[in-house]
Amino acid sequence: MGDILKDCARGRHQLHRLPADDRGGYPDTIFGGGEMSGTNDPHTGLTRRSFLKTTGLVAGATALAGGATPAMHALAAESGTANGDSGEKVMPGRCYFGGCFSCNYNVTVRDGRAVKVSPDPDALFGRRPCLKGYSLPQRMYSQERIKYPMKRIGERGQNQWERISWEEAIATITEKWKGYIDQYGGQSILVSTGSSGARFTVSGASRLENILQFTNVEMCADWAVYHGLQRVYGNPATGIMTAPGNEPFEEDIFNAKTVFMWGNNLSETYTQRWRYLMEAQEQGARIISIDPNETTVSAHADEWYTVRPGSDPALMLSMVQEIIAEGLQDTAYLKRDTVGPFLVRDDTKEFLRMSDLGVEPTEGPVNATTKKPTMIDPPVVWDAASGKEMSSAESTDPELEGSWTVGGFKVKTAYSLMVESVQEYKPEDVADIVDMSADDIRRLARLAVDGPVSHMFGLGSQAYDNGLQFGSGLGLLLAVTGMVGKPGAGVQATAFMGMRNASFLFPTGTFTTTIPVLHLPEVMETGTFKGKDYPPFKALYIRGSALVGGRPDKNKIIAEIIDKMEFIVCLDVAFTDSALYSDIVLPAAHYYEVEDVYGATLSYHVQHGPKIVEPAFEAKPDLQVAKLLAEGLGIGAYFEGDDESWLREQLNFPALAAQGITLDALREKKDMRYIPAGVGYADGKYYTPTGKVEFYCEKPLPRVDLGLDLDVAPERLPRFYPPYEAWPGTEAMKKYPLILIPEHSRGRFHTGGFDGVWLNEIERGPIVRMNPDDAKARGIEDGDDVEVYNDRGNGVARAVLDAGKRPGMLQYPKGLQGRQYKSGDLASLCSLHMDPFAVNSSFGDTCVEVRKWDGGNE
Repeated sequence: MGDILKDCARGRHQLHRLPADDRGGYPDTIFGGGEMSGTNDPHTGLTRRSFLKTTGLVAGATALAGGATPAMHALAAESGTANGDSGEKVMPGRCYFGGCFSCNYNVTVRDGRAVKVSPDPDALFGRRPCLKGYSLPQRMYSQERIKYPMKRIGERGQNQWERISWEEAIATITEKWKGYIDQYGGQSILVSTGSSGARFTVSGASRLENILQFTNVEMCADWAVYHGLQRVYGNPATGIMTAPGNEPFEEDIFNAKTVFMWGNNLSETYTQRWRYLMEAQEQGARIISIDPNETTVSAHADEWYTVRPGSDPALMLSMVQEIIAEGLQDTAYLKRDTVGPFLVRDDTKEFLRMSDLGVEPTEGPVNATTKKPTMIDPPVVWDAASGKEMSSAESTDPELEGSWTVGGFKVKTAYSLMVESVQEYKPEDVADIVDMSADDIRRLARLAVDGPVSHMFGLGSQAYDNGLQFGSGLGLLLAVTGMVGKPGAGVQATAFMGMRNASFLFPTGTFTTTIPVLHLPEVMETGTFKGKDYPPFKALYIRGSALVGGRPDKNKIIAEIIDKMEFIVCLDVAFTDSALYSDIVLPAAHYYEVEDVYGATLSYHVQHGPKIVEPAFEAKPDLQVAKLLAEGLGIGAYFEGDDESWLREQLNFPALAAQGITLDALREKKDMRYIPAGVGYADGKYYTPTGKVEFYCEKPLPRVDLGLDLDVAPERLPRFYPPYEAWPGTEAMKKYPLILIPEHSRGRFHTGGFDGVWLNEIERGPIVRMNPDDAKARGIEDGDDVEVYNDRGNGVARAVLDAGKRPGMLQYPKGLQGRQYKSGDLASLCSLHMDPFAVNSSFGDTCVEVRKWDGGNE
């Protein structure tokens, strides 16, 4: 192995602890009853019937009755967090559902236990926690909490366990890993990483995996639109989700005159932002909802336009065509800030550069990665004043349209090529594709230039095989209308912050190899990656990741990845489907249980999260687990120190130091700005290879390099192509005529929150929403249990008839675990198919059929 082988909120609603015979067969190691050593009995799995009985009936009766139950007090007391810590105090808290709003609030701690969340009116941002945030204390002491290390004693998936010590768990894991590393190398160990606990302690735990050069499983979720937008506008931080908008949202949204909501039901997914949007509307902002289905947003919108699912890119390109045809484009912005004037060679379809005309490139700044000087070779434009070719760096008045012969090369401006490309998207030609009238398309085109215009998109917009084109199409629409770099304009989207101290994460200069989960089955089958032999995968480390159940085609994930692993370890806060299929399960600390620092997800703040309570039961923070594993593997020297020293080291890098952001400063101020508030791209600086808005992409790259031979020609300009599966005329739709779309709910963010008993009561088990006409044609009535199915799997849910759902579409709230269904799992129905440029899960590109459930074998 060498040198590199380290009481909930007092009031009406209370949690309870079930009697031992009504825990659905969960082992007492999870719920805390019975003897806590040796083998627990009975060794039976959690049944769907008992799970629904548990969460839907018993929990409901307790919550509605009000008052703290003795059982709930017993469960919280058993957590061990109250020892020697009596009285009550209020501490600043932070919500960390991955990808959510990172709200600030106050947490009441009573007798050593977090019992209540309340708003912090003095917070810099995120002053309006949602239901997910309010439910966090309940989830800390929920019956789903993993309390102790456990090892499997039955078959995988049978839910048969016995409690073991941390010492036995670490010894077993490290002995297995040592053997695999010695025989096959570190790459034989897969690691699937999510947000098992806190932010920096989670990312910092990647230090171990980088040292040992594990193989990282990339989750491929929610990236398609961002990759498309970043193809046009660039990205200041590689691997981070950003969009060309302004920040903070809660201030800038009031500058917008018109707000386009693309498949975005903000009232359910981001209730914090929804309130600001409604206030902006009250002050005069106009809301335009473009959504196949009636939602709360569309009901409150000034105008609502239905659209065929997956056709948004065609609609955007038609709007661009109409804007140009009517002369409504922002010519000044296109000439100044975009690649529009750049001359494109007819032979290579790449920019004509000064080197093509005999001018040698010059050296530029040193590249931070390669440590070599960059080479400056400016594109060529046709200068209007001189009537000849000129370096784009020198021309102050380039022509936006035209074609010439320059230096023997036939050339045309990038803008002219774009104008030609959108001619096939005239409103009359697109109306049938998007299922809208040509007049409505023209109306939307005019609204898009009536600015300032702000755009917001929902993740359903990128849930199709052509989701990347949604992003690049939106980027083109912004460029043509000039709706970037001014107050109230742009894309109000996620703004993930990339805060990583490379010296901490990569202390040996070695890295994990990243393989997307969508591509992993092929790598496992062929034994090759990027055309080279790859070691066989022997072990899987699932660290807070919804690898099982949170990805498409759950059955294939189990059959082609899980079942082929010799050894699986899961570290998490709650008992997920991933834990169910593991050999050893480890309890992770909740982020209330460790001091941490977060980069706010939707606002450029750095937030401090104090340690609010001691870790419950035997839970440990991710970095402490990494330390134990490192010591067992003989590389403990890389993990000397403690939580505080590790946190200080991770914060010690120039980008934060320049802002005066240190652990001590954060402890005092709680929140600090990372990037000054204001209008994005107002200075005309774009993070693209040319430094301009590249609606014409000279060299399109895939989001993840898989070593594939790709045809880049169709990717240079935004285009429309139908979804892979969920589109009229496909073989899949002929067999399964309904489109299944996942949606976010108020109670969960992805799979985060599946264990919220109160919030699960709102939905009363898995549901699927469908149009009454579709239901009538199949003999289905409201409230019936129905089976949704296709060739990949099935799932049983309760039918909720909703006239606002588009005929031919079904919607279900995502994020439930498989055992919460009476049969099957709706996550099993989605395909692992991917567009090779987006490398993104197409959750909505799914065709199904539905029938009344006959009860199966029960």
